[in-house]
Amino acid sequence: MQEAEIEKVLGNVAYCAYRYTAESPPILAIDNTDQGQDSLAVTKIHGRLVELSADQKPDYENLKQGLMLTAEGLTMRISSDEEGQPESAEPGELIPAELHFSLQQGLNAGYLGWYRCEPE
Repeated sequence: MQEAEIEKVLGNVAYCAYRYTAESPPILAIDNTDQGQDSLAVTKIHGRLVELSADQKPDYENLKQGLMLTAEGLTMRISSDEEGQPESAEPGELIPAELHFSLQQGLNAGYLGWYRCEPE
């Protein structure tokens, strides 16, 4: 996704993002501001932006337990790659992560990639 697409859904906020490679643009972005409620997220499927709801704040600590993101008919789960997970990560640091993508229509896929949270 392009930065403008992310801002269209999340606004101009700090966010955490999952990407396939360290250099590729994000395929999933999650609002990382403290809203006191579920976090808003966005991904792009078949050229369309899809809003998701995250079950908790998408920081590095919660990534260790796994983050669940949902929209109607779609579930995404991101967790840190246990072998590559550092004891602690600083904002802006790239860490290895796994993304599991499931569509109610029957598609299930998993990807290895990178996760980064921008400083608030």
